[in-house]
Amino acid sequence: YHDQAKQGTSRTPTRPIFHDFRLNIPARQRVAIMGGIGSGKSSLAQLMLRLQCHQSGTIRLNGHDTTRLSLQSLRTSITYVPQHPRLFDRTLWENIAYGNDALTPRAVYEILDTLGMRELTREFQLKMYHSVGKQGSRLSGGQRQMVWLLRALFDRRAHVLILDEPTSSLDRLSRAQVIRMIEQIARDRTLIIITHDHDLLSLVDRVVHLERGAIVDDRRVSKR
Repeated sequence: YHDQAKQGTSRTPTRPIFHDFRLNIPARQRVAIMGGIGSGKSSLAQLMLRLQCHQSGTIRLNGHDTTRLSLQSLRTSITYVPQHPRLFDRTLWENIAYGNDALTPRAVYEILDTLGMRELTREFQLKMYHSVGKQGSRLSGGQRQMVWLLRALFDRRAHVLILDEPTSSLDRLSRAQVIRMIEQIARDRTLIIITHDHDLLSLVDRVVHLERGAIVDDRRVSKR
């Protein structure tokens, strides 16, 4: 993948974002992708989802070149939760159940209660059939994040979950709730977390550090 900048009316030469890059993630492994600004973390996620197109090299999902898969097949297999999730200006329930006609409010409340989020259950019960506002403006950042995570939890078609900075800008309570939900979702899936949050490392088996589009460290996480 190449980055191309513009200066006035002339273009600067393209430069590769990734070079000498090889990353293999086995099925059901939990991986944290870490690195500074410009290291390539978010670009990596976009390339895996074909939100950006790579110009050389190959990206494979279960051994299949992703460029040979339909976008529907690829994005059914991978659930992506962006750093700043946006919602439709519709009811909370319509946002949670988006694309899942079999889901019921009762199933949502039960999983939240099981994870010890009874206060969030009560808040969602009050708001469930009210509009969340433009891009979800009537919900907190943690609640918007939870809506996307609930979608991921109940979408059993996706066996890969990519989370981009899932705990950024959240208060302490919301962070704890999001971490519990991620742990629930990732039980039988491949998990890729793009993060600066070291608290999330308790969820992963492996940490990959990027710097200027290259892997500078790739290590297993010891579990105590």
